[in-house]
Amino acid sequence: MPTECTAELFEFAPVAERRVVAGFDGGTITSDAGALLLGTTDRAIRLVRRFAECFADRRRPELVEHSVATLVGQRVFGIALGYEDISDHDELRHDPVMAVLAGKLQAWRANCAPVAGKSTLNRLELSRDRATRYHKIGHDAAAIEELFVTLFVNAHRTAAKTDHPRSRCHRRPAAWTSGGAVLPRLLRLLLLSAAVHLLWPASARREAATGEHRCCGGRR
Repeated sequence: MPTECTAELFEFAPVAERRVVAGFDGGTITSDAGALLLGTTDRAIRLVRRFAECFADRRRPELVEHSVATLVGQRVFGIALGYEDISDHDELRHDPVMAVLAGKLQAWRANCAPVAGKSTLNRLELSRDRATRYHKIGHDAAAIEELFVTLFVNAHRTAAKTDHPRSRCHRRPAAWTSGGAVLPRLLRLLLLSAAVHLLWPASARREAATGEHRCCGGRR
């Protein structure tokens, strides 16, 4: 016997004092509406915020349109959604779902989008252990490693017991508002793997270049 639910709208956390509601009567609005579930999961485990705290931003504050937290979140959510190529964000920066995830519905400047394009995101991907004159965003590798281990361990903890969905389908689950286990562990691991992948290409290139240099030096 199919489960009968009467809910027509699903409400998420508000952004900039505006309601964020998912419905099924508005036609095809975006192909990435499922990202709202990832956003809810992120608010429960605070992955993006904690990940962003591992970076040091030496840019001039008065000139910054997109914070490090916005850049980190944009790349993590993008990778989790299958947008691995950084050039995809030249279109995604205008996606309303990305704006909701960033908690920033409108840009502060007229010539900018709510979230960043590929050129700005590239500054994050090229970040080094220490911020420099030409690389003003740096990251703390030890802090990132410790954070990933902590998030991985937390993701494998036993999930809290919940009521059977049949008996609660007409009500909003308490976990959505209590900060508990919001979604299945799979979504947490999806966010974690996307965060790990964010820094992997740059580190892999550096290691490959170092290995090639040593190899060539050995032959000499």
